Amino acid sequence: MSITFDRAAKVYSQALLDRNAGVFAGAGLSIPLGFVSWKLLLKEVAAELNLDIDRVHDLTALAQFHVNETGSRAGINQTLVDEFLRTTGESDNHRLLAKLPIESWWTTNYDPLIENSLSHAGKVVEVKRRPADLTTTRPGREAIVYKMHGDVTEMHGSVLVRDDYEQYDEDRGLFKTALAGDLVQKTFLFIGFSFDDPNIGYVLSNLRVALRQSQRQHFYLLKKAKESDFKDYDDPDSEFRFAKHMQEHRVRDLSRYGIRTVLLDDYSEVTQFLQKVYDNYRRNSIFVSGAVDNFDPFGEKAVQEFTKQLSYKLVSEGKFRIVSGFGKGIGPSIINGTFDAISNNRLPLDRYLLPRPFPFHITNAAERIERYRAYREEMMDEAGIAIFIFGNKKEKSKIIPSNGVLEEYEIAKSKGIVCIAVGATGSMSKKISAEINKDLPPEFTSPDAKALLKRINQKTDDLSKLVDPICELANLVRG
Repeated sequence: MSITFDRAAKVYSQALLDRNAGVFAGAGLSIPLGFVSWKLLLKEVAAELNLDIDRVHDLTALAQFHVNETGSRAGINQTLVDEFLRTTGESDNHRLLAKLPIESWWTTNYDPLIENSLSHAGKVVEVKRRPADLTTTRPGREAIVYKMHGDVTEMHGSVLVRDDYEQYDEDRGLFKTALAGDLVQKTFLFIGFSFDDPNIGYVLSNLRVALRQSQRQHFYLLKKAKESDFKDYDDPDSEFRFAKHMQEHRVRDLSRYGIRTVLLDDYSEVTQFLQKVYDNYRRNSIFVSGAVDNFDPFGEKAVQEFTKQLSYKLVSEGKFRIVSGFGKGIGPSIINGTFDAISNNRLPLDRYLLPRPFPFHITNAAERIERYRAYREEMMDEAGIAIFIFGNKKEKSKIIPSNGVLEEYEIAKSKGIVCIAVGATGSMSKKISAEINKDLPPEFTSPDAKALLKRINQKTDDLSKLVDPICELANLVRG
């Protein structure tokens, strides 16, 4: 059974929020970086055996034939080492995936691209190459890469030919057990994978028999069969019809295992899907920007009560995570409201609050500007929505709009973050609101969004009346 692009992205994003998402990556994830397909790698091997690679469908058997003929797998091992150890970068798909809070990464690939991209994203990575690796735990790990067919650095022990598959249970069977556990507990995204691997089929079949209608939902990204794919064939119409019907049967068959297929028109849509997932995930985190030196005309008590109510409702009812840099004058009340929501609703602290207090102790002006900019960049990377309130500071006995709040707005815009400026609170937020209203972003063009924007920008003597429309607008933006 297939599923729409947007629906799959939304459900998988929720799994990310719940910290129970996994990825299973096949060769298709690496090919865009210049790695050749398994079929092309074995082209010369086929030629040595007087076989046409285009007519060979079982490539594992082909590799086994070569071993049978030569008495050694050293030649194939060297071919793979030469291919997979050459210097490469990382694709947009690797980068997007590495940003997400995914702990379990499974792959049948030999290359190091996944673990490299995770390391580049600043994560502590643990790689499981052999069954014995499953018994140890790296302290502070944030991602685990399970290489169930081995690794290019140890090709002698990798799963490569038919002999290896026949001995898999004895040599590497613990990987099947570990994979089964993850498939039961996590929602997986299968990407660049063909489902031809017998070990994966074995695990999925056993889970289907054991769980029946209680299997967990997973997602599979698959390019649609298209007529243009077969234009070079002798009988393109016949080949296309066959491929289309085969794909339809495959999609229905995968649904038996709880795997729902997202059909894509082109491989470029893989990146679009991952970007959608990333945006959906980020929009569950809100960065609250603001600073107050002068509390007029509302008064300090009213300002602090408003910011406390706002953060409380965003967390307790909207289930948003709050990202805060402890803005001057309002930081403590934002944190207090968030803490109260977490405590009263028995929510996990690390899921709903990310405090990033500014290093106020820096006295060197140039260093402070540089460090503050870096802090703001880091905070914005964690959020998909930014709310701007107040924004004033004292400079030489004068109260002026806060340039720090303006900088946060500019950073947010550059990162594609949806900005909600509460003009009714005045100061820099009023200026930012005026700029937003000059050219409304797509998220604010619906009648409901326009009505809510009007409410949060109207002058008021009671700040508490702004809490509900701000939260409603944040929920509307999140979708």
